Amino acid sequence: MRAPPRDVIGVKSKQHRRRSALVDGIPTSLRDLLFLFSGCFARPSFESFTSLVVGWITCRGSHQITRMIQAGGAVGSKHFSCFHRFLSRAKWSPDDLGAVILKLAEPWLPDLVEALIDDTLCHRGGPRIFGVAMHHDGANSSRGWSRLSCGHNWVVLAIRIPLPWDRERGAALPIFFRLVRPPVSPDTR
Repeated sequence: MRAPPRDVIGVKSKQHRRRSALVDGIPTSLRDLLFLFSGCFARPSFESFTSLVVGWITCRGSHQITRMIQAGGAVGSKHFSCFHRFLSRAKWSPDDLGAVILKLAEPWLPDLVEALIDDTLCHRGGPRIFGVAMHHDGANSSRGWSRLSCGHNWVVLAIRIPLPWDRERGAALPIFFRLVRPPVSPDTR
């Protein structure tokens, strides 16, 4: 695991001053916000990250990677497999992104911070999908019957941020996450 960035909000030596054509087409406020994350990536990875974030925001319907590439206007900028490779093999740390998000949220945090932990089962199947396993499916189980489902089980650590108009409820801001993979027994190898 890599060490977190020194400055948390972008390491000066890694921030990318050269802008791609995609970055010129997005609103200044979003561009400035995304630039704070540039220290977490190498230049090609930051361009992929920017394209996917813009695509995720502008995509309608299901948020599949190829649809996000289309919605973000990145078609033709690089081959679509580069975006899939960014998620599976590029050298970047989700913990670094979480540290930047936490630093950005700091002005709105109360003195006593509430941490929330939740797990979510995303139903997936297929022999070639990484990390898929059988997990307890709490949403489809009842008191007398426990159901197992195939998919990804994500555990998310979020912080509760009180909202000015609803201090009791607030909003949960995801900071860190992990894919839970059950231990492999010698019998299943």
